[in-house]
Amino acid sequence: MFLQHIISKMEGASTSSTHLNNIGIRIAIIFNGSPQFTGDAGSGESDIRKWIIENDWLEAIVALPTEMCYNTGIATYVWIVTNNKKKSRKGKAQLINAVDFWKQMRKSLGNKRRDIDDDQIRKITGIYTGFKEGEFCKIFDNEYFGYTKVTVERPLVENGKGEKGKTHAVNSNKVDSSLRDYEKIPLKDDIDAYFKKEVLPHVPDA
Repeated sequence: MFLQHIISKMEGASTSSTHLNNIGIRIAIIFNGSPQFTGDAGSGESDIRKWIIENDWLEAIVALPTEMCYNTGIATYVWIVTNNKKKSRKGKAQLINAVDFWKQMRKSLGNKRRDIDDDQIRKITGIYTGFKEGEFCKIFDNEYFGYTKVTVERPLVENGKGEKGKTHAVNSNKVDSSLRDYEKIPLKDDIDAYFKKEVLPHVPDA
């Protein structure tokens, strides 16, 4: 929501001035990992991510080394958001793995034990501006990050009495909610084809 608030300011600035609109506005903000994954489909967090990606504002996410912050050793990420992507970047998002770009500090400051020197900063910046896939960089179409959440149901198996009182399993028209499962199917994949390939081989009665 904090990023959403900043973007709302970005939108206002980009539309209030022709000059600003031409050069665009770029935001860089540091997050932990949760904004990338928190919230199921349809939740507030998920809808904010969807809003950012569908408007083609997400330019890049840079994964930084751990132990970079004073009061925590958790992983951190830089999100780069802009309202004026270059033509080559339109409809795409860049993921940069910079977790190994660090040097050990001579003296720790709380949980901060690592730093990024100027040369490493230049390398990371070069990967970002170069916008080419490589060892530390992957580029995906925006659609890669979207998916359809599908509920997979299985029939309730009941015990019935057959001839001579023998017990046998009967598939009913009822659903066994205890066996309910969910699949997240990428937007680029055909749902029926995915279901046949990834679900039915494991649960034929789904």
